[in-house]
Amino acid sequence: MKQFLINLNNHIKSLLSIKVLYNSCLILFLISLTFWHGKLIHFGFIGNKSVDLLNTIIYPSDILLVLLSIISLVYLVKNVDRALIYRNRFTLIILLILTIYFLAPRGTYNLYYEIRLIEYILCFITFYHVEYHIFAKSLYYLGIVESLIAIIQFHLKHSIGLHFFGEPLINAYTDGVAKIDMPNGLKVIRAYGTFNHPNSLSAFLLLAFAAGLFLVYKNSPKYFIGLFFIFLGLITTFSRAAYLSLFIFIVIATILLFVKKTVETKKIIVYTAIILVFFGCSLAVYGKYMSKRATIEDSSTYERIQYDEYGVSLFKNHWLVGSGIGNILYGVAKLVPKDSPDWVIQPPHNYFEIVSGETGIIGLIIFLLFLLKIFIDYAKALRDRGPTQKQLELTILFSTFISILLMMQFDHYFYDVPLMALLFWSFLGIISGAVSRRKINAIPLSK
Repeated sequence: MKQFLINLNNHIKSLLSIKVLYNSCLILFLISLTFWHGKLIHFGFIGNKSVDLLNTIIYPSDILLVLLSIISLVYLVKNVDRALIYRNRFTLIILLILTIYFLAPRGTYNLYYEIRLIEYILCFITFYHVEYHIFAKSLYYLGIVESLIAIIQFHLKHSIGLHFFGEPLINAYTDGVAKIDMPNGLKVIRAYGTFNHPNSLSAFLLLAFAAGLFLVYKNSPKYFIGLFFIFLGLITTFSRAAYLSLFIFIVIATILLFVKKTVETKKIIVYTAIILVFFGCSLAVYGKYMSKRATIEDSSTYERIQYDEYGVSLFKNHWLVGSGIGNILYGVAKLVPKDSPDWVIQPPHNYFEIVSGETGIIGLIIFLLFLLKIFIDYAKALRDRGPTQKQLELTILFSTFISILLMMQFDHYFYDVPLMALLFWSFLGIISGAVSRRKINAIPLSK
């Protein structure tokens, strides 16, 4: 009996160990990024128009990130040397925050977005210490689930009842739902998953696809099974930016794998051929819908151009320090026709235009320098010779980074949609930390 109690006590201690708590909280946080239900605190209005992007919402991910950060901090306090990697890396981010607080004008909606920005920086710091493998595996399985939901939605042509998880109410006849107009007058919905828009889902599935390809090369081709569903799920979003970014990711990753000889040439050729088979299957099933999205002569393209023109105009009016974080929608509202519906009030569909519009040329330069540092670090790391597995990780991460930069040119969700912004900053944290861990050879927290 005494031995049983001792074993039980040891088992409980192991379950409550910092690593178990950390990994559990980490996985729950990543799951929460697909859970789009939150506590609505305040509706956002501009005049008499309801603007969803101005709603004040608390999501489960916000709470989980705080818990994850506290557990991570406890670990770092016990491993002070690892905290030294912050010193140079975070200088640019701190300067960005100071720029926004002390130079940008105060406006109607600063406080909520400033709190969100601090949260995103906290997310970056926390995920700086996360190993890509656990991140990749979580995204891979979540991507499979979201893809299956997306595929079912598309073929049923309406939502499937997962509203508790944040699935929006969608069908082909609801105004404001993203649809494809077919020549015969039929309207076909684009898949949402449990996300707020097909474009947001497509960005998530792009990261999931990259994670799946990493697992395929690192562990086993069995991961191709799930990767096939993720590919199909991404196709059913019919996001042109995601299609282009996926193509760029595959091309860059394949070239780097060939050049670096990270894996056998035969394996690269076979795996690339399998991905081409994925594409062939997609064309066979969804080709007629994809062809309708192959043109840029549609209302969606013209609307994006118009929003980007608004962004340029707003930047010219506040070019030095911007209009203040969270205020760009108020500027857009002054430019759109007064009789426009509520949904017309949207930010520029370009991440960098929003940064420049809200923080001016100073904030834009600081943010670009931050991204440039990540790029240069990876360029140097990829030139070096190192362990094959580490080079594979760096190759996939760098290729994903480039494809994400491309997606940022065509939409705003990484900036002002909280769950997508958390996904974006968590990825930036992982990709930044991966290079530094390679240099200092630190023991990964999540192993």
